[in-house]
Amino acid sequence: MTKQETNNQTAASTIICSTWNLPVERLQRLDVHLSASGNDDVYVITLTPDKPICKYCCSGNVQIIGYTTRKIAHTVMLGRQSVIKYRAKRYMCSKCGKTFLEHNYFSHDRQCVSVAVIDRIMSDLKLPNETFTSIANRYGLSPTTVQDIFDRHCCIGRIELPEYILIVENYAFHSKRLKSKYICVMMDFKKRSVFEVLESRRRTTLSDYFFRIPLNERKKV
Repeated sequence: MTKQETNNQTAASTIICSTWNLPVERLQRLDVHLSASGNDDVYVITLTPDKPICKYCCSGNVQIIGYTTRKIAHTVMLGRQSVIKYRAKRYMCSKCGKTFLEHNYFSHDRQCVSVAVIDRIMSDLKLPNETFTSIANRYGLSPTTVQDIFDRHCCIGRIELPEYILIVENYAFHSKRLKSKYICVMMDFKKRSVFEVLESRRRTTLSDYFFRIPLNERKKV
């Protein structure tokens, strides 16, 4: 390894530890190289073994049974297009026999985008001139992925019930995240605007929604 490569690896180690509040002693190995296309920096990361407890039965008698490599998009590393290949340890509990992955510092469960990138995307989405497509191009993602990040992490407060409510069902495109093929759309009759969209038109969904609203507010409808 050349002196320049050593300096780059040291700089990458410092950024990785500071970005995820990762103790330096937890970084067991870091290999930095270019992707096959030569356009992306690839960071292959392995953490030192820790002593976790079983997430199912809280037993401390666990052992490493293998590794699972996760590919995580991280386009803010040193200002370049970057990919993290995280070698996550898989543990097995000797007591209950179940398996689980070690604590992940880099991304949320089952997501292929790093926490740091998600944070930047959510900040960019606050700007009025930004679109899902423009942000997707900036971070090397698809517009659908950016939209999914927005849906998962944006918490919009409930609008107070209007005096007159129009309720209509509408066919929605197929999605595994929806409970029904039909969504329920609620409109303010006076303002002629949508104030709520529920993922199902079923009675149980509507009951759950309305019974969470204070009675005095419901009585005004």
